[in-house]
Amino acid sequence: MVTMLRRLLCAASALACLLFMAAAPPPAPRRAVLVSWDGAKPAVLRTLLDRRRLPNLARLMREGRWSLEARTVVPSLTLPSHVSMLTGVSPRVHGVLWNDDRPEAGTVSVPTVFEVAKAAGLRTAMVYGKSKFRTLLKPGTLDAAELVGGDSSAVARAALRVLRDESPSLLLVHFAEPDAAGHGHGWGDAASGAPPSREYQAALVSADHALGRIVAALRADGGWPRTFLVVTADHGGHGKTHGSEDPQDMTIPWVAAGGLVLRQGKLAVPVSTLDTPRTALAALGLTAPATWEGKVIPCLVQAPVVTPLRRAA
Repeated sequence: MVTMLRRLLCAASALACLLFMAAAPPPAPRRAVLVSWDGAKPAVLRTLLDRRRLPNLARLMREGRWSLEARTVVPSLTLPSHVSMLTGVSPRVHGVLWNDDRPEAGTVSVPTVFEVAKAAGLRTAMVYGKSKFRTLLKPGTLDAAELVGGDSSAVARAALRVLRDESPSLLLVHFAEPDAAGHGHGWGDAASGAPPSREYQAALVSADHALGRIVAALRADGGWPRTFLVVTADHGGHGKTHGSEDPQDMTIPWVAAGGLVLRQGKLAVPVSTLDTPRTALAALGLTAPATWEGKVIPCLVQAPVVTPLRRAA
């Protein structure tokens, strides 16, 4: 009788455990948010940070890992650089060397970070400010893609809507405003001593305000502990141009924060824009294609949980 009672108790306990496991919610998914400030020049960012004009970027730097000496690719142009940022290979590999809108060129031929994430069953989205980004819109790789005209505030509003309605695990947000101000009014030039224009500095402040709105939403929805956020750029600038190998054009910011990021301050390792997609995938627990260049930046709280990679469509 005692033995039978023990067996019944054990069976009841096992059933209770199974019921609890079935009722427990699945682990919250990770997410990666890539924010690109088009044309953000670190030398000017440093000045504005010192003047406390970029409080949201400053807070992310205090809470995460960062470099204001990261490097973009050659040529240091918006489209080639963003394609490298989102495909993990240099322009000589992905072949996008132009910097204008060419619908006839179709989409990029190499795998994108969206493509890899989508193949793993994740939701992906992109909010961007220039029509030439159409080269990244490979069919079946994005759940949402929205071209937004206007300033950084307009882009932030669209990004907040996409976050709310689409719940992407991988999101790119592109602020075009700083680049427009640099071309129109000047990035400044260390060689000639020309200071950065007031309009360009104001555009960076505007991007910081828009960034703050996005970060506030990421914190408010309870997902910050599982978030990897990086703020970076495609190039800097000098005078009213960019595209050369001048350090003023080639040097970019790279600031990572969120619950998935270590609070260890300035990075001691060199950082390249080619490292961005590989690190984002690692934060999501995914492996990058073997053909990708770059490395995983040592900024993540824990080693990535590698998910078997299905072949991208």
